[in-house]
Amino acid sequence: MLVRRASRAHKRVDVKWVKGHKDDPCNARADELAKQSAKIARSKAIRPARIRRKKSPNQVEIGSVRMVGQVATIHIVVDEYLPPPHRCYRYMYEIMDEDSPYYQRVDWITSDVPLARGHTYSVQLNDNQGNPRIEELLGEIEAA
Repeated sequence: MLVRRASRAHKRVDVKWVKGHKDDPCNARADELAKQSAKIARSKAIRPARIRRKKSPNQVEIGSVRMVGQVATIHIVVDEYLPPPHRCYRYMYEIMDEDSPYYQRVDWITSDVPLARGHTYSVQLNDNQGNPRIEELLGEIEAA
């Protein structure tokens, strides 16, 4: 029997050799399933989440910001690229205009324009509540 110490966890690890069981039907099936699984491509690429802390105390509420073609100051909390067939960016954002009826509301929106999480922008929103989008980037607002 071989005994090694895990370097960081400092826990005892016992490794025990057992005779192979190539003739065991359960082992053969497990090998077959493992090989099948290895050949199948993942349907969704694994990528790290790109998140910044919200400034608002509110939770995300989809549809909480009405799309009426308004100009808004938004802070990007999460940014992600949606691969084909979408080919656009999706953002979790919060409204930063204190005089807006949607102040500190947190919602999702899409755009063809790449924006950076943790940054604040002045944008023109569309007027389609069913497909909220950023129509135009008016500029980035520098942090005070």
